[in-house]
Amino acid sequence: MYLKPFIYSVILLCFFSFILAPSNGGEIWNGTGDANQSVTIKKIKKEEKSFSSMCYKFKNVRFGSIIDTGSFTITKRYDVEEFLTALKGAIDKISDSSKTEWTKEQYRITVGGSSSKIKNHFRIEIGAYFCPIHKKDAKKLIKALEIEINEFEK
Repeated sequence: MYLKPFIYSVILLCFFSFILAPSNGGEIWNGTGDANQSVTIKKIKKEEKSFSSMCYKFKNVRFGSIIDTGSFTITKRYDVEEFLTALKGAIDKISDSSKTEWTKEQYRITVGGSSSKIKNHFRIEIGAYFCPIHKKDAKKLIKALEIEINEFEK
């Protein structure tokens, strides 16, 4: 008689502990669309403390034979916060006709102008290579990174 509620309780407990548990690293986000994109978090142990490292990778097939690939890694919380700010800014300016860009040493995010030829997309560029990212994917990436932000070294 009490077995059924007990089993349901155990299942719910397992489900919520899995959802709410902090990440131990690994892939936290995959983009959708024609380009392959992902963000991976790796745990780094430094002087008896653990910190995280974020790696963004993409493979963008253009025109069937041109393939853009790139990646960058961020280890400091401040840099992750700047990346989040750039993503949020690009989402806000996605329908602007003038070009806006956020440039860092490892990457550049551009929106508007000729960089936004695909509706609801902006670009993450690494050197001469780029990858379009859809607004809804960027929002999912922001959510995933905001959960991990406290794991980065200040």
